[in-house]
Amino acid sequence: MKIQTICDEIIEGYRQDNFYNLEKSFSKLYKYIQENKGTHIDTEKYFEIKKVFCYFEENYEYYLAQNLLTSPTPKDYLKLHERYVGYKVSISKTLDHILNYISPQKICFVGSGPLPITPIIIAENDIQTTGIEKNKDNYSISNEVLKKINPQNNVQIKNMKGSDFDSYGNYDVVFIEIMMLYLLHLMFLMIVMS
Repeated sequence: MKIQTICDEIIEGYRQDNFYNLEKSFSKLYKYIQENKGTHIDTEKYFEIKKVFCYFEENYEYYLAQNLLTSPTPKDYLKLHERYVGYKVSISKTLDHILNYISPQKICFVGSGPLPITPIIIAENDIQTTGIEKNKDNYSISNEVLKKINPQNNVQIKNMKGSDFDSYGNYDVVFIEIMMLYLLHLMFLMIVMS
């Protein structure tokens, strides 16, 4: 399959608001680029795909949260999902690095979204975790998710802007999600332009 065909699939998935097809098409794109280093996408197509990628990342988590909430086995749905597996590896490495310096009892994650994967993974390490989420819909959905998959109740989500939260000093570590989204965009840029 040619890269332009994959790019067209991505744009069509975006137009149809079809996250399942978008996920499959982005996976194809990553695989194609990894197998064909130095692949060139014309500039106009690159920026169109980057726009779709940003949209996909911002809305895909909501889609996953909705699927998890309707799954007969929500814990299995989450733990079998490739995004959870990848995040778990990444967050575990970050936590291992942090544990070389301190033993955090409480961690705050700003921008936890509708599917608070990072706070959930952190809490699996017996660390009390608080997520800060400004979007009311995301806040509501994330609390529904936590009811289904976090019976130990060691994750709580607060509905407010990160800039309005005044208790950061009560936490040993604070993560800010914008860095994660920036890294995803940077990774995408590096893959597409490599």
